Amino acid sequence: MRFRGPGIFVAFALLLGSISANPVIAASPKPGSKCVKSGQVIRVNSLEYKCIKSGKKLVWSKGTKIVVKSTPTPTPSPTPTPSPTPTPSPTPTPSPTPTPSLKPTPTPTPSPIATVAPAKYYNPTNKTDIRSIKGTEACSNPANASFEIQALVNGAWLPVKLLDFGYEPSNQCIDPNLGKKNSLGWAKFYMDEGTTYRWIFSGEINIFFRDALGRGVSNNAVIPTPVPPAPIPIALPVAKGLITFENILDNLSLIPQAAYDSVRNTLNNNSTPSNIKSTIWIGPNTNMNPDYGVEDSFKLAEKLWAGFKQPPSFGAFFYSVEDLTAAEEAYAKFTAENKIQDSQDKATIDNVCRQSAGPGVWVGPIDYCRGGSAGVFGLEGIGKGEYGVESDNSSRTSGPAPYLVGSLEIHEYTHMVQFSQFVGNSNQPVRDHHAVNPCWLQEGQASFASQAVASSSFESYIRYRNSEALERTNSVGVIGPRDIAGLSNYITLATLDTCFDSYQWGYGTGVLIVEALSAIGGVQSTMALTAEQARGKTFPQAFESVYGTSWTEAQPILVKVIAGEYLQPIINIRW
Repeated sequence: MRFRGPGIFVAFALLLGSISANPVIAASPKPGSKCVKSGQVIRVNSLEYKCIKSGKKLVWSKGTKIVVKSTPTPTPSPTPTPSPTPTPSPTPTPSPTPTPSLKPTPTPTPSPIATVAPAKYYNPTNKTDIRSIKGTEACSNPANASFEIQALVNGAWLPVKLLDFGYEPSNQCIDPNLGKKNSLGWAKFYMDEGTTYRWIFSGEINIFFRDALGRGVSNNAVIPTPVPPAPIPIALPVAKGLITFENILDNLSLIPQAAYDSVRNTLNNNSTPSNIKSTIWIGPNTNMNPDYGVEDSFKLAEKLWAGFKQPPSFGAFFYSVEDLTAAEEAYAKFTAENKIQDSQDKATIDNVCRQSAGPGVWVGPIDYCRGGSAGVFGLEGIGKGEYGVESDNSSRTSGPAPYLVGSLEIHEYTHMVQFSQFVGNSNQPVRDHHAVNPCWLQEGQASFASQAVASSSFESYIRYRNSEALERTNSVGVIGPRDIAGLSNYITLATLDTCFDSYQWGYGTGVLIVEALSAIGGVQSTMALTAEQARGKTFPQAFESVYGTSWTEAQPILVKVIAGEYLQPIINIRW
């Protein structure tokens, strides 16, 4: 059950680009830095840089001023003015000689001057706030790739002057087939709120969409306009109930029931939002549970998170491998009708029918549909979810398939709600979410909500919970930690960039952590954490705001709680 957002988690077709030898407008290269093709010329403003050979290396030359040759304008020779005829003393005999009228000599038309039209750059009004943007597309080989940022102004794309730029290795580019294309670009620049921009890539890159010149082109993005803070429908800090941080270690056996009851009570007390529109598509050859309404499961998820910001509309696509082509067409129609630009239409649908190698990383052939993916698009926050359905699930041993009981729908919809808290605060909600939320919370919250909501009884919930807690492994097949030292290393503030390899423990160990927090503050307290971060607080600040206890004090308590949970007899009840 992986997820992605626009331009964040993507799998790309392997297409190898080339660098043109013609002069291009790009960010200024550093003189003496490595270049790739001898003779390549880059022009930036009025300076020209050339790739030259220095010893055995190819490096960029110092910038030389572009000299514009022109045909000199001929200067016309002045026409001599004749001296006036002297006027004689008055005498009655001769008449004065008239002064001839002078006709001006025509000025010759100058020859046209050859000029090089300067590049017209985007000119922002706000030159105070520096935008620091990390790329989410085009895995690149930094030694043989380049990019520029373009802003859309009156229907024309204009290059943006970069204050700083570069590449950094990314976990999104770890597929062995990518080779040296293991990095994503980053840039700093000035740009006004509400401006649409895009990345243009050249060189050794991996990207799905290219223009007529062979350059890679990213999805459009927008610098956000400030919006009101994400709403939080519960009072903070949460009121103390039966279980608190002070007594939780003495009540380990009560945690699962208290957390499950908090979900049921929330569903009983909340009203289902009436303003969320859904588009649900199920493949014609895809076998779903005829006795379980798919739309009903989404309504339960909407009800659970009522009061928080949610997508105004969303699309959900269910399909087995037999319906892959039809699903691609349905998804493309959905994005077109909602005016959503997603150049990864095909890859978005195909990914959940491949093997997952980590969050947003899909490998292997397209022959197995079982996972899930979800996200939201841009400033509108339109949600979307892809749901892979097994062609044959008769051999399952860990309980009913999640899409047969509604838990997969609820899991992925919860991700949409997580991302929605950041809509308007950033053009990349998924990246913001991953950058601030600890990994155990990202998947732990979605998994706990889906298991507790979809389970019609406490016993059913316990079976789902224990199967994940005991069997979920990380990216190299290691089961989640159960000892104090291992749990202390895992239950930290590490985000996706630093916890990629252990991310999948969130489906098991993360569920137990979120369960404990839900037992203390109710299930909606965990979404309040994300909303507080969307308001600009750090995770420790958000945690203390929600629970009235500092993260420094709570973390060692949670470590002991989870270690103790693994020793409770109830943990052995499984499918």
